[in-house]
Amino acid sequence: MLAEFADSPDVEWWQVERLMFEHFPDKPYGPKEAAEHRDALAAFLARPRWHSASAHAFVADMHFEALRDDPDTPAEVLLAAVEAMLVHPRSDLRKPYGPGVLALAELTPYVERAEALAREGLMAIETAAVRRLAAGVPREVVDAERDELLGVVHDALGAALLAGGRLDEAEAELRAAKTLGAPSPENLAHFAVLADRRGDRKAAEAMLIECVETPYCLDGRAAASRGAWPGGWCRLAQKPTCAAARSPGRLENSSRFRREFGSFRDVSP
Repeated sequence: MLAEFADSPDVEWWQVERLMFEHFPDKPYGPKEAAEHRDALAAFLARPRWHSASAHAFVADMHFEALRDDPDTPAEVLLAAVEAMLVHPRSDLRKPYGPGVLALAELTPYVERAEALAREGLMAIETAAVRRLAAGVPREVVDAERDELLGVVHDALGAALLAGGRLDEAEAELRAAKTLGAPSPENLAHFAVLADRRGDRKAAEAMLIECVETPYCLDGRAAASRGAWPGGWCRLAQKPTCAAARSPGRLENSSRFRREFGSFRDVSP
């Protein structure tokens, strides 16, 4: 039956739902299973015709996440995955302009593109807010959604500016994110990197330890399955492959930090 109606909208959504189920396995995938899942997402994303832009967005988001979480993904492939999330207009602006920007800023040399995307995201959020108000959505709802999303994107922009060495501009964006959004482990980690870049390793270490010890960070992995945290779970709660990892061999000198995080992986461009 699936073969007979392979190009129908219903079958398209059924296949997307199957991929979504596989994207959150009960137990973490091993290398072979993870590679097979990435291949399945890439093959489905390459289909010549899509009935639903929303279905495309779901698959593009999962494909991005799968590639981002693979340390062997080439930078240009990760860039293409971020761009693929923006092929069609979308209502959910968080993934491309939050985690997408972070991935480019922290895992690839495409820092300028990360900054440009973040600034594009800030404008897209304001435009979406105006549209929702015009559609009759209550202002308090629109304002809350707008501020939360702006917090995510200001933080991502701060990370991109950090990666480019523009520390004062980065601080302004990180403070804007802290003011606008809910407490975020990503934001706290970025403030730690900022302190370290300015030579204050003691403050940086204290911020990272706070990130590990606060409930909203330790619950980050569970929250990731609900999409509750920008950038997925707090990657610092595993081993740093993002923000703090851009200072390899420095913050890891702390014995407490090594005990919590293990060793840094150098992901600098």
